Amino acid sequence: EISTLNGKISSSPYFSIENTFDKKINLNKKEGLNQLMEEIISSRSISDVPLGSLLSGGIDSSLLLSYMAKDNTLNEITCYFSDVKNKKKSELNDALSVINFLKKKNKNKRIKLKSKINDFSNYMDLLIKTTWAFDEPVHFGNSPDLLNIVNQASQDGIKVLLSGEGSDELFFGYDRMVRALDFSKKNKSKKLLMEELYFGGGKHSIEFVKKLCGPKNQGRKSSASWHWLEKNINKYSIDDLILMFSQKFRLQTLLQRQDRVGMLCGLEIRSPFLSQNLVKFANSLKIKDKFITKSKTTKLILKLMAEDKKLVPNKIIKKQKIGFNSDIADWLREDRLRNFLKDMVCDKKGFFNGYLDGKKAQQIINLHFDKKKRLDTLVWSMFTLEIWHRVCGEGELNFLKKYV
Repeated sequence: EISTLNGKISSSPYFSIENTFDKKINLNKKEGLNQLMEEIISSRSISDVPLGSLLSGGIDSSLLLSYMAKDNTLNEITCYFSDVKNKKKSELNDALSVINFLKKKNKNKRIKLKSKINDFSNYMDLLIKTTWAFDEPVHFGNSPDLLNIVNQASQDGIKVLLSGEGSDELFFGYDRMVRALDFSKKNKSKKLLMEELYFGGGKHSIEFVKKLCGPKNQGRKSSASWHWLEKNINKYSIDDLILMFSQKFRLQTLLQRQDRVGMLCGLEIRSPFLSQNLVKFANSLKIKDKFITKSKTTKLILKLMAEDKKLVPNKIIKKQKIGFNSDIADWLREDRLRNFLKDMVCDKKGFFNGYLDGKKAQQIINLHFDKKKRLDTLVWSMFTLEIWHRVCGEGELNFLKKYV
């Protein structure tokens, strides 16, 4: 703020996640959530350019579409779905069931679904474009798949897409949250709990990373998120701590990815679940409103409201969370990718040979592809590090043609 009286400049926090966990909510929770969702989706659907929606077949994006279909200002909605070749993992049938369900409920609305699927060659092309746009190694294996459908929306003339990002962070939706809560009940050590929150599913790769990077790396000690945990580990309840950490530190990577993919296609992606009012509402709820320990049911209040208001098919409410699927999960176990990665790691101009330990990197690749250790996330990180090194730094991508 700038004072008009003395010209002095002062600053104050606009918003604090920590201050939203006050547990003072008294209203009817399901009805309150429903009213908030109606208001938020309506306000986020205001656009003077063509608007669409991302649809996954899960409850979050399905709920967004349900509220969009109820909005009288929207007569036509196009949804974009990323499919996979592995039909055992495909959620296409779930997405179609949502579309058909909402068409029956809203007969005056035109709701369309456009599905896109990546082959390996197109995926690699999009990975390179994503790497260039991010100017850093790509964190998530499904980022090229997101770019694939957002690019399709852009080609269709869509300028705004709604996304279900943020719901899991608000309503205790991730498996890692359940694991951390279970871990806290079995382990009273605060340091071990901090490591569980900080590393998550990557804990089993720590020793491999140390061998790759050498003893001089700072690791967690130089991280703002680790410092935050050190400061707050004794300040909040475990369930609040899990949600706070996810909202403050893990979510920002997803939002950065979403924003950069959208901007790469000249398109805005909005996240209605991250409305300030909804964040305050969700964080005011108790853990029992979001999670049932015995049945491991996550996002409880969201599911109860959806069932009570008949917003989406029951099978969508009851299905287990799958997440944003990508065929890269299967390709990371194929010889084609093994040979591709080994070629990059063995390359004298490669990142691991030039800056880290190339021999250790080869050992990790062999352990993974020989199925002696499951190191999907680590191997993916090594792969995208080498890609980034060539796209934004040194080295060449000429031998890519050999594999695509």
